[in-house]
Amino acid sequence: MFDHLSSRGLLDAAAEAVRARRLAEVRDLEVIAAWAAVHSGESIRLRNPLVNVGGEGTPGVQDHALGEIALARSSGVAATINALADVLDLQHRLPLTWAVVRDGGAEVYVARKVARMSRHLPVSVVGVVDVAVARMIATEAPGRVLTVAEGKVIEADPALHEQRVEEERRRRYVGLGRTDEFGLRTLIARLDAGDAAWVQATVARVAEIIVPGHPDASADEVRAIALGYLARPADLLALLVEHEATASQSETGAEPEPVTDDEPLEPSRATALPTDVLAGLQRTDL
Repeated sequence: MFDHLSSRGLLDAAAEAVRARRLAEVRDLEVIAAWAAVHSGESIRLRNPLVNVGGEGTPGVQDHALGEIALARSSGVAATINALADVLDLQHRLPLTWAVVRDGGAEVYVARKVARMSRHLPVSVVGVVDVAVARMIATEAPGRVLTVAEGKVIEADPALHEQRVEEERRRRYVGLGRTDEFGLRTLIARLDAGDAAWVQATVARVAEIIVPGHPDASADEVRAIALGYLARPADLLALLVEHEATASQSETGAEPEPVTDDEPLEPSRATALPTDVLAGLQRTDL
């Protein structure tokens, strides 16, 4: 099919294929939006109530109509509602960005992510995001666009952002699943990013120490065993202290020097547990 094309022709064909794909995705969204417009009349509210799926400033759509368009698209109702919310936000809240996408100049999924990121913003300030994204979505990498969009969402309403941050912090939790027939349980946690990073570092460090003792275990198994040490602080400290003492002795060929109280402690953030703390614990009966 493309045998007759030159290198230049193939490049042009590739570019046109990308644009055609983007326009096909735009058409899909426009059809959903048109369906919503047909089924957004106020006169039938009592018979078929309207629901708002998009952000502030977007029109409502008849609740019962969403299932019909989902069926026609061979898609789930939730996926269709998400797509409708995105296109309504783009059309009514991010028109500059939508104009670029509608012309095939940018990836549709990037614009949809921006719509979701900014959905909570009042319509009066969401233009800050729209202007910034529209200027770059056609030329910058998706990651860069989303990073700028994230910053603009905060800039648009700092007070609202702080409120959302506090609300999300209140959703931190630790959950345990049921014990299965194999004596295993699933642990799920949502915690501060910094704490999560230190848990990760500690687990990685313990796994590195204990892996020789589990030659037949997979990497995931070793990490699970390592995580178990966090539930037994005394065992964890004993393991780390013993390994630190062994490592020091093997490096110097002599017994590690005791740590005195007058020696300054300068904890390192590069390890899961500072080496000077480990050295101090060597004289403690854990």
